[in-house]
Amino acid sequence: MDFQQTSSPEWREPLSFYTPNTLRVPTFYDLEQRIPLTDHIRVKEFKESAPETSDKKHLPNFMLFNPNNKKFVNTLVFDIDSEEHMDCLHWMDIPEPTVRSENPVKGGFHLQFRLKDPIQMINPSPKVKYKLDMVMYGLQQVFCADPTYNGLFTKNPFSGQHYVYMSADPNLSYSLEDLLDFIPEKILDQFREMKDKKVKRGKKSKKENPYSPEQGQRHMWLFQEGRFVLYSDWHNKELQQYSVWRQYCQETIRNIHDNQFSYDPLSTPEVSRIAGSIADYIYEYFENFEAYNTRTHSSDVQIIRNQRSQKVRKASADKKKDLVLLTREEHPMASAQEISTLTGIHVRSVYRYLAA
Repeated sequence: MDFQQTSSPEWREPLSFYTPNTLRVPTFYDLEQRIPLTDHIRVKEFKESAPETSDKKHLPNFMLFNPNNKKFVNTLVFDIDSEEHMDCLHWMDIPEPTVRSENPVKGGFHLQFRLKDPIQMINPSPKVKYKLDMVMYGLQQVFCADPTYNGLFTKNPFSGQHYVYMSADPNLSYSLEDLLDFIPEKILDQFREMKDKKVKRGKKSKKENPYSPEQGQRHMWLFQEGRFVLYSDWHNKELQQYSVWRQYCQETIRNIHDNQFSYDPLSTPEVSRIAGSIADYIYEYFENFEAYNTRTHSSDVQIIRNQRSQKVRKASADKKKDLVLLTREEHPMASAQEISTLTGIHVRSVYRYLAA
């Protein structure tokens, strides 16, 4: 389907389906009907503060919250930074968001779409994961949403610090198939082509940056380049504190940016948002130093590694010994030095194998 210019959708009229909290603060019950909440919710008091866990009754005390968790995705969230982009959606055939939160100071928007069936993120079905990625990519293109937004923390509509618009139907929710109907076929083809290229590149080329700064993809290039670097730095024990880690990410992304875009730099807030997005994602989902150290360097793991190493060394030694003896049979008059030259095995090892 192509974009369709229509009359103003009803959901865009704030006094019909939506109630800004400047006129009436939506009750907790109003929002809870539209946003599924778990018993333990990841929240942040401010954008720069460390994530913590809260229960539902304390949720209004925090500016940001995560509507999803590590096991399930209940809600799809899109970040629209520009009011101009939001105005463009006025004329497009797009799905009605379950909840829309607007920053009253900066004017940024978060659109939340509740899913009919939560998507399991622990060992998900490849088909479901592919379809989820397709929906996220397609709607980001349709909404002109920020592609670097990781969706971890969204503006908390329960806090009363944002303008909140709610759907009139408290049970409004979507399946992935429903949302795919709103994405033009041209964008879906772009996604399939992009996925096919990633498969063809193979595992050895996974860390190649698919974006090019020369083609107007500076934001995505910087995001990809930065996360490759920061993924490997996360297990540094000195960086485990959130404030230290976030500052390190800011400095690292700034250095990469300055080296690449000295001629045409991005704005400081843009670079800061990219760094913050990577920092929050890694801090939220990657295991900390203690867990990493336990998994990779515990005594049990070291015992298993030593056993494997002994088996590998023994198998390797047996192969070398067989090669030396075979070479001696083929060249009975050859010296140990000559056998070493022919086989590439150290002369001392050759002496040892021959003596045995």
